[in-house]
Amino acid sequence: LLTGPQGEKRKVALLINDMRLKTGKKAAVAETVRLDDIVNAGHVDWSFIDGREFKGAKGSLKNVSAEDLPGGKALKLSGDFTGGGAYVAAHRDFDDVTADAFKNVKIAFKSNSIKHYSLRGIDATGQCHQRRMTFKPGEQWQTVLIDLQRFAGCEKWGGANDGKWHPPLKGLSIVIGKNSA
Repeated sequence: LLTGPQGEKRKVALLINDMRLKTGKKAAVAETVRLDDIVNAGHVDWSFIDGREFKGAKGSLKNVSAEDLPGGKALKLSGDFTGGGAYVAAHRDFDDVTADAFKNVKIAFKSNSIKHYSLRGIDATGQCHQRRMTFKPGEQWQTVLIDLQRFAGCEKWGGANDGKWHPPLKGLSIVIGKNSA
């Protein structure tokens, strides 16, 4: 972790695990779909985004050991803003998950440096809904449960651009920015 001239931290990291989607409609049986089985098998099925519309950010998305978790693995999203840039993200499309609707998303996070991050959900119209989430840095895993119907109404762009959630979830990004620490 580097500290810049005004005391801002320029390198940050966030560990991610226990990613699940709860699926179902009123007339259907709800089911929980794990999104991190590939992580636990030693692979990464999420992609890294370097926020290239704001040049300069570097970072990575890696599968790392996490001894304090069942399965012992997590994704580590790291951002380095010493050369500029605004954000980095871990992103996953859900073209491979067949469900009429996703009710909620559950994710566990841990970081010693992050004080906030953003979650970005992409609905069926291609509309991006982004919400800033606060975070208490420390050694403990913190679980977040996001009700997608209530997630809408925050920052939004693209697609229908109406601020309403249009199921199902088509993509999810976990975003850390240069001011996250």
